[in-house]
Amino acid sequence: MSVIDEIKKLEAEKQKLLSTAKAEAMRAANTAIADLKVLGFEYHLAEGPKPKMKRAAPKTKATRKRRPGTRNDVLKVVAASENGLVRKEIFAAMHATDKPAQIAIANALAALKKSGQLTAEGRVYKAV
Repeated sequence: MSVIDEIKKLEAEKQKLLSTAKAEAMRAANTAIADLKVLGFEYHLAEGPKPKMKRAAPKTKATRKRRPGTRNDVLKVVAASENGLVRKEIFAAMHATDKPAQIAIANALAALKKSGQLTAEGRVYKAV
């Protein structure tokens, strides 16, 4: 018997042993899954690589335009004052007593200043 024939014989024996071991392991796994089902759990056994999770589609930017709300209100309050207002006076004029409302007004002031609709001389905001 040649070396190649011996290798083929050993390979066939290896495949036979692997299939026997796989069958035994599958019986044990199926028994364990049946026990889990009796306990009220739902499992299944699958062969092959683990399926890849699908990624959620990336969120697209909203096409809806920004609502003018707070910026327009802030601009009206500041424009109504001849000498301008400091931030605290704007909060008081808009009845902003809670933190979220004050943050919204502060953001609106920054955006209005950036867009050139307001100026800030020191701490005093004035309409352009």
